Amino acid sequence: MIDLTGGSETLLGALMAAGDTVYVWDIESDRMTFMGDSGPLVGRSRIVDGAAYQAHVNAEDQARRLETLARHFSTGDRFDCEYRLRQPDGAFCWVHDRGQVENGAEGKPRSMTGTLRVVTERKSAEEGQRERASYDTLTGHYNQSRLRDALENTLSYARRYGAEGGYLVVGLDGAADIAATYSDAVVDQLVLTVGQRLEACLRTADMIGRLDTHCFGVVLSHCPQAGLAAAAAKIIAAVSSEPVPTSAGAIPVSVSIGGILFPIAATTAAGAMVSAETALEDAMRSGGGAAVLCGTGPGPTIPDTTQEDIGEALLNAMNDGRVAFAYQPVVHGNSREVAYYETLLRIVDDDKDPVPASLFVPVAEKLGHSQRVDRHVLDLAMVELETHESLHLAINISGFTVTDRSWLRRLSGLVGGRPEIARRLIVEITETAALYDFEDSLRFVSAVRALGCRVSLDDFGVGFTGFRHLQTFPVDTVKIDGSFVRGVAQNEANQEFIDTLLGMARSFGMETVAECVETQADMDFLLGRGVTYLQGWELGAPALAHPALAHSALPVNAG
Repeated sequence: MIDLTGGSETLLGALMAAGDTVYVWDIESDRMTFMGDSGPLVGRSRIVDGAAYQAHVNAEDQARRLETLARHFSTGDRFDCEYRLRQPDGAFCWVHDRGQVENGAEGKPRSMTGTLRVVTERKSAEEGQRERASYDTLTGHYNQSRLRDALENTLSYARRYGAEGGYLVVGLDGAADIAATYSDAVVDQLVLTVGQRLEACLRTADMIGRLDTHCFGVVLSHCPQAGLAAAAAKIIAAVSSEPVPTSAGAIPVSVSIGGILFPIAATTAAGAMVSAETALEDAMRSGGGAAVLCGTGPGPTIPDTTQEDIGEALLNAMNDGRVAFAYQPVVHGNSREVAYYETLLRIVDDDKDPVPASLFVPVAEKLGHSQRVDRHVLDLAMVELETHESLHLAINISGFTVTDRSWLRRLSGLVGGRPEIARRLIVEITETAALYDFEDSLRFVSAVRALGCRVSLDDFGVGFTGFRHLQTFPVDTVKIDGSFVRGVAQNEANQEFIDTLLGMARSFGMETVAECVETQADMDFLLGRGVTYLQGWELGAPALAHPALAHSALPVNAG
């Protein structure tokens, strides 16, 4: 340990030259001593103990610093952490903190010596690189690569849950003529304004990206056929509502739109982009200010008669007791013991393989049966919870049920005054459904939690706007969408997303679930980051066999 009391001109000179600050933290008395040019960093007298120092750490970074310290104290490995520290002038700077604990005779931490180095300039450069990798420098919207990822994630959700969505390509009419008449700079001014008008007329959950010089892409989640046409008409009217002021004067603008409805007319991001761009070319050839939309006719995938047959078969299966749960375990990250089971619907016939939900739930939603299905799911779950006192279950409900007050009344009648049942039930709603009608979702979540049940926000990350709402959305658990989990051990962008989410979830007192854990490498990464629960084929596939016969569920939260 460095002895600061005797002083060292050589050491002090080296510290001053390097711009580093050395600290010694007497953990037993909680006193801190600094050496070097510490005034600009921590002030001359403001920080005198560990508690005061922690209070100067940015609130978003405090949990991470404490967790890293706790890990250092328990393992003895060198402490290495970067966080933001409030300076005497009130501004925050990034510091790289490296240190080593010294234990006392009983093995308890006695003191810690470390160095602080200001790395604000490097962090700013890294942030700039991340911004350039994901966002367009002119408009601030997603770039083409990031928009393609957003489209792929939304398509993945649509395929999984049978939701409809749309993708639009919005092109500035006459961009080449405007550039030839005025300049590329004037085109940039028009494009910037078009982007702003796009953002003003779309929903919060919709995603906008700049595809090239004069084109934008728009991803619309939870958008039915009528909604796609309405969004296109709204965009055309909003953009052409008034001329755009530019350095060359006010210039009238209009846009053409090519669009596609998915997953009816496209099942991949690349396919959707190509089809929408082809439709845009057709719209522009028609004279501009028009929209050409693909996939808005009758869907080619399932004829209406087949859909009606599937809907009737589902209703008959519910009436006959042939709709059952397949149980997939969700395990504690630390102990690997089962915390609860997610219930997945199956139609079961004695002489046939179980029919997965992906083949009938989308049809149920389209035919208006989703609320009835969700009531049936609730009734099945209640039978299981009443029969098996140690069982904890999570049920999935559709976005339509979030606004269904009759479902809430049914839940209240079943669990009201029965805390031993309520605390073992988790209700999962998707992020995109929550963001689609945020106020109704907020009321729904509050009502469910008031009954003593827990609420999980499923597929987090698909909406891409969830971070701004997470603090005000009182859920117990956040489930990270599988598209960010698969292959995360080799994907730095997804690692950054998960790190950010975990930090925010901890600061809001929320637990986290990583779904679609399919490899040991991904599981090791997630465990190292402190994910609360894990779910996926690496840990257990969905099975019709009742979990009470093989496992005993542990409480998700004993409190």
